[in-house]
Amino acid sequence: MRNTLPFPSHTVRRQGVQYNVKANEFVWAWQTSETAAEVAERLGMPRPIVYARASSYRKRGVRLKKLKRSSPRGLNTDALNRLADALAG
Repeated sequence: MRNTLPFPSHTVRRQGVQYNVKANEFVWAWQTSETAAEVAERLGMPRPIVYARASSYRKRGVRLKKLKRSSPRGLNTDALNRLADALAG
């Protein structure tokens, strides 16, 4: 896949790991995913790197969609809210 955006793809090195994902690959993965965790899994990148790259692209004018936020630590918020309501009386 050829990089067609007006800026180069990012190559990120961290502790010997290299993430060489072209800009158009990243945008495709972002726009066709529901969560940043899904983007990270598809591209083999850590979620913080995915968020950082999305932020960088947005600052450069790329119109990336807003993704659903996953619940922290896999919390079942519906069940916890029912419990909180039941305990409140």
